[in-house]
Amino acid sequence: MHSTPPHCSKPAQPLSIQGALQRAAQLLARASSDSPQQEAHILLQTVTRQSLTQVMCSLQRILTTDEAKLLEECLQRRLAREPLQYILGHATFRGCHIHLNHHVLIPRPETELLIDVAHDVLDHATTRVQVPLIIDVGTGSGAVAVSLACELPHARVVAIDTSAQALQVARTNICANHADDRVTLIRGDLVSMIGRNTDVVVANLPYIPTDELSHLAPEISQHEPLVALDGGPDGLRLQRRICEEAIHVLKPGGWLLVEIGHSQSHPVTHMLSSVHWDRVDIVRDLSGIPRVIAARSRDPQR
Repeated sequence: MHSTPPHCSKPAQPLSIQGALQRAAQLLARASSDSPQQEAHILLQTVTRQSLTQVMCSLQRILTTDEAKLLEECLQRRLAREPLQYILGHATFRGCHIHLNHHVLIPRPETELLIDVAHDVLDHATTRVQVPLIIDVGTGSGAVAVSLACELPHARVVAIDTSAQALQVARTNICANHADDRVTLIRGDLVSMIGRNTDVVVANLPYIPTDELSHLAPEISQHEPLVALDGGPDGLRLQRRICEEAIHVLKPGGWLLVEIGHSQSHPVTHMLSSVHWDRVDIVRDLSGIPRVIAARSRDPQR
């Protein structure tokens, strides 16, 4: 059971930037923020429309009425455990500016490993592909598709999602990062409609077991889209399907890259133990946790 967030009463008199920083950090600390000082600085940069350097050089300036009002609105939302990224409306993923709203998940740093592994399998392909085709399944905000397109400008990326609202966000991010000539959006269910000419399939699908959702932090359980988190009774409902479907769209020697949750490496590698795959690797993140399963489709000529 989560505790009630602290009440945020308005200050009795106008605050300087320094005073607002101190007050915001104190409130955020009581609201269980992991980094109250950092969040306070980010909020003050947002409401004053200044860089961190400018904020720190104007600590004695009194906030305007509009700035103070906006800061209170932001604090009320954060104290209600709304993630800072939703309040700001954006996040950064591998250096790309990613627009966000409540229809899409906030991109996680651990998902960057999918991009790293995609680089690796393409760099070490037996036959170098001039224009590789990559399918991003469950694209959400489009963060993975945008990063792949920006970092692999010679590649073509097809980004798939079942949610029309998520695809609208993805389209905004693709255009904002100047990747619209390399990324195609498709509303669909996994990869069953794509022909057999794909070099890499990347999939960051829901993998949290249904009965664990209520135990997540309020920032996640109360604010992020549950449809993008709920992986069914064992968290592997969609992983089973992608392991079955991907083999029908990959070229011989193509790769399936699947992000997984804690303790899911063994069941997912078991799903990929059929004759269709000639190599299955477990890739660990910087904390040593199995994070990505990489499976290569069998090449009869190998």
